[in-house]
Amino acid sequence: MSRKSSKDLYDAFTRRIRSLDSTRKRVEKLHHNSILGRVAVEQMYEGLFISAFTAFEGFIENLFVGLMVGNHMKQRGVVPRINVGTTIIAREIVLGPGRQYADWLPYDRTLERANLFFRGGRPFTILAEQQRRSLAQCQTIRNVIAHKSRHSVKKFETQVLGNIPLAPRDRRPGGFLRSQYASNPIQTRFEYFATELILAAKYIVAA
Repeated sequence: MSRKSSKDLYDAFTRRIRSLDSTRKRVEKLHHNSILGRVAVEQMYEGLFISAFTAFEGFIENLFVGLMVGNHMKQRGVVPRINVGTTIIAREIVLGPGRQYADWLPYDRTLERANLFFRGGRPFTILAEQQRRSLAQCQTIRNVIAHKSRHSVKKFETQVLGNIPLAPRDRRPGGFLRSQYASNPIQTRFEYFATELILAAKYIVAA
C-alpha cells in the first residue's frame, strides 16, 4: 500500500469546503436573479453547513484511522500506542464491534480517543483553543439545524447568538449563517465558520 500523508487528507477536505462555498455563491446568484426566494436560500445555507460539518468529521476519522497504520500514513511527532496492519482493522478498533460510525464531535470525544490511541494524544491534542471554541459553536449550529428541539434552540441562542446585534430573521440558523460577519472583505458567517474548520484541520496536520 502506498504511503499517504496527512496533508493529502487536508487537501481533499479543503477542496470539499471550497466546492460547498462555490455552491453557496451560485445560490446567492440565483437569489439575486429572483430565481430563488430567501427561505430557499436560507435552507440551502443550512444544508451546506451540515455538509461542511460532516466533511470535517470525515476528515478527523480518516486521519485518525490512517495514522494508526504505520505503513499507510505518517506524521512527524505522532506515535500510535498500538501497531495496526490495515485501515480496516484500525477502523474496527476505533469504532468498536459492529459499529459503522463514531461521534468525533463535540471535540472532547476526539480527544478521549486520541489519548487512548496516540502518545500524548498527538496530533489532535495540539488544536488551538480558538479552533476548539469554533468547533463547539459549529456543533451547536449543527444540532439546531438537525433537531430544532427546545434545548438545541436555547443553546444556539446562548452559545452562538449571544448579544450579536441581528435582525429577527437572522437569529434563525439559515439567516444567521447568511448574515454578514465582516465587511472588508465582505464575509458571511458561513464563510467564517468554513474557514475555521479549514484552520482546525490545518492546525492538526501541521503538528
